[in-house]
Amino acid sequence: MQSNKISERFEALADTLKRYIGLRLELIKCVVAEALARLGAIMVIIFVLSLLAFLVLFFLSFAFVGWYAEYFHHAYIGALIVALFYILAGVVIYLLRDRIFLNPLVSACSKILLEEEEHEEK
Repeated sequence: MQSNKISERFEALADTLKRYIGLRLELIKCVVAEALARLGAIMVIIFVLSLLAFLVLFFLSFAFVGWYAEYFHHAYIGALIVALFYILAGVVIYLLRDRIFLNPLVSACSKILLEEEEHEEK
């Protein structure tokens, strides 16, 4: 009789443990899904803002070349000035790429992921 009680308790404990592990796995899946959704949203926002910045620079470049051609009557010099500006901007961005892009991206990703781990610990 006692062995039946003990085996029933072990079966109940095993069932409870299986349910607990299943619930923890579901929680982990939800946390990962939320973190990926946040990262995806950040990536979409960065893409849209980059596209808008590109379009603004594109049209400002044409406006400058047009203005320079009308004022100084040499469109090719205006285009060369714009090209020089883009080359200088590219060099500056390349030299500061870690500070401008990598460090903020890593800190934002780690903040999102570590924030979720803090929720789990509470």
